[in-house]
Amino acid sequence: MRGSINLKMGKVAIITGGSSDIGVAIVKKFIEEGTKVYSQYNSNPINLENPNLFQIKSDFLKFEEIDSLVEYVLKKESKVDYLVNAAGTIEGQNFLVCSSEKIENLFQVNLFSHIYLMQKIFPLMLENKFGRIISLSSIGVKYSGSINSTYYSASKSALESVTRSYAKFGAESNVLCNNIRVGVVDTKIHKNKDLSARTQLIPVKRLGRPEDIAGFVLYLCSEKGDFITGQDIAISGGE
Repeated sequence: MRGSINLKMGKVAIITGGSSDIGVAIVKKFIEEGTKVYSQYNSNPINLENPNLFQIKSDFLKFEEIDSLVEYVLKKESKVDYLVNAAGTIEGQNFLVCSSEKIENLFQVNLFSHIYLMQKIFPLMLENKFGRIISLSSIGVKYSGSINSTYYSASKSALESVTRSYAKFGAESNVLCNNIRVGVVDTKIHKNKDLSARTQLIPVKRLGRPEDIAGFVLYLCSEKGDFITGQDIAISGGE
């Protein structure tokens, strides 16, 4: 997915989790294509200045802050062409001792917040007869998660199901919705971890790069991806 995808000019994107390593790569790819990007972040904005980039601090544990995010965008725009659900969190704890509060917060960020946002944006896409929704899931869904990511995988599996349902109801209006199952990607979350053994389990024998994911997000949003909807696509080096 190197080089220009040639998205049409004048498009508008909302990207959640825009300050994560993968989120940053997605933001940059859209910016390169001339897309106006509204990037949601929770902690720190990214160090990038561009007239087409608007960064919005929004805590996805709170529905009212999602409302504020949507209101901010729709005060400036009459449409939203692309919605990328990239925000997420992981429990990182044995599933037997993970607290109910932590599980609830995980599902709020990974699932309920994105459902709420999709409910706001999807009708606009239907009205405009164009839209692309991309939900970032995990290859962990295929394996039902690990001992420390059981609920993470469950939340992503549910998000996949919702996104496929939206795909079914949006297809006739050219609103295409897909899931990307992200493999093991070299990001800050794995900093100071020895992933050499894990890498050997990947058929291509390397970790993914954020750009690998970002490139395919753009592909699905481009004319090249206009016959793809309702799919769970693994970008995982063959896993």
